[in-house]
Amino acid sequence: MNIKKIFFSFFLLGILVLFWGLGGCSSDEGDKQIYLSGLIDFQAVSVDNSKPIIVAVSRSEDLKEIEADPFHNIIISQTVDFNDPYYYLDLSLSAGQVGETVYILAFIDNDYHQGIPYPNLGDFIGFYLNSATKKSSYFLKEGQNRGLDIKIDRLIKDFEATIFYAIDKGEVEYSNLYPFMEIQEIIMAVHEAGVVITMDPNGEPNFVIDSDYILGVTSFIPPVYDHDDLETDRPEPFENPRELKISSAIHVNVPVENNKITGGVYLLAIIDENHDGEIDPQEDKVGYLNKLYRLNVEECLDIPFLDEEVCLPAGRYYYPEPIEVSEGENKEEDGEPYWLMFNFSDLIE
Repeated sequence: MNIKKIFFSFFLLGILVLFWGLGGCSSDEGDKQIYLSGLIDFQAVSVDNSKPIIVAVSRSEDLKEIEADPFHNIIISQTVDFNDPYYYLDLSLSAGQVGETVYILAFIDNDYHQGIPYPNLGDFIGFYLNSATKKSSYFLKEGQNRGLDIKIDRLIKDFEATIFYAIDKGEVEYSNLYPFMEIQEIIMAVHEAGVVITMDPNGEPNFVIDSDYILGVTSFIPPVYDHDDLETDRPEPFENPRELKISSAIHVNVPVENNKITGGVYLLAIIDENHDGEIDPQEDKVGYLNKLYRLNVEECLDIPFLDEEVCLPAGRYYYPEPIEVSEGENKEEDGEPYWLMFNFSDLIE
């Protein structure tokens, strides 16, 4: 069995999305000094220097939740100088506490007048992302919290979409080095502009993903499957699909036209076996929405994501297949959810 490999090439945020829960600590931590600092990169967007650049710390990364109640979600905010986009936030006198999980964002506020600034429709925005854990959540530490750089490269659009999906366990196996109840499964939607797929000598796809183009992400601990028996067929119709929300903050290079994201979207599922938050190309497994190529004899195929013809021996090959994402609900044409499968190519001996 060949293990899928996936490499995340980040500089600053994708986005993820992106989308993990909140933490907390005891009230006696509130008197400790907390400082956050970093650089804001806004080179990817068109800047109107009459509008302020705001850096903010929030208890939520849900943009609608922040807009609905900025007073309770925004812990602290501050303007940043266009000519010197460095920020330094002192949370010591704010409601932020050591050990609390927060989200750090920067945005160009197009309609700010007074009161608490918050991101909404038409604002350019970016999120801090930990390049090691791939998460947008940040645990506040006492003292200096340095190097929390943010890249503003997304636009908040009037676009709401949900992808309905299900997960086929397929042939995924575990190393037994880690407790099953600690294994994390990460589900994500990534625009094709942020995905490079190559093929190894065994015909297995490998992925390089730019997190700036992640459109939505969620996770489970432990992993869950909606079909886990290779001997039986998937249930049809499948009545309890899972939902993946698409963020309204979309990379500026991804147009939304006629209520649809322009370009294909790949659906991926990653098993983070040791639950370290990092995507390990040697250990973690990758599942994806796929198209089956069944070859009875050696044959040469035109593989869309490679833009070239590839000659393969007889076997079954499951290659990633992008979908179109429109506003509203997104499912297969027959109403079924999109099935993400952990299944590896089998060569016919």
